Amino acid sequence: MDNNLEAYPSLPVTMYGSAVSIWLSNKNVGQYESYLPKGVEINQNNEIRLRIWDLKMDSESEMNLTKKLVNYSFKEAVLAIPSMNGKIFGEYPLHMYSDSFLYTSLARETIGWNVKEGEISSNIESELKPGQNIETSAKTDWNFKLNMSIKSISLSEENESLPEGTWFANKIVASPFSKENYSEELIIGGSSEIKVEKIWTGDGNFEMSDNLIDNQIIREESEINKVEIWENLEMSVGYAQK
Repeated sequence: MDNNLEAYPSLPVTMYGSAVSIWLSNKNVGQYESYLPKGVEINQNNEIRLRIWDLKMDSESEMNLTKKLVNYSFKEAVLAIPSMNGKIFGEYPLHMYSDSFLYTSLARETIGWNVKEGEISSNIESELKPGQNIETSAKTDWNFKLNMSIKSISLSEENESLPEGTWFANKIVASPFSKENYSEELIIGGSSEIKVEKIWTGDGNFEMSDNLIDNQIIREESEINKVEIWENLEMSVGYAQK
């Protein structure tokens, strides 16, 4: 990232857990472009990333330079769009839903992610085995539904360090005096490198319904580019720049 950008004084938080992801391409992804904030452009590969996190947040480790902050577990479902801001490439999380009120509040207030309440489920166990089937889902009151399944998983990599993530957010503060927003700014945040004990793959499938778009993204018209399960991951999240 550009070190000349003004940084927010946020403390890092370490997260542990798992993630299920499907990267797919579909001609209807372009319908999301109008929902990206000013300055963020959609990549021209018609790709989106669907992911469900199952994480524990740890704010008390030595790495985090702070003490006596609560530890808690949460799940989160995300639909993110690979995008760019100038020369910075990252993802814009268009849909974010969590089963934790505490995490939802933290993400909305400190970063500006539009996280909403949802019922998130995942059947990932502590130790995965070859041939297992993975089922995840997100049910919301916001006219968005997601089901992902990965059949007959197989081990792909072990003890991997994945590149740091870059995620855009559009932080808006509404004005109490008018219909105009008091402030609106693009936040560029992300994670450290992501350490993963085991990466699994398999035969991925999905079902999705989204009221933001007229022509739905369906499996029959989509090309699945990558399917991964991250087992026993660790990452630090906490920097943000505008």
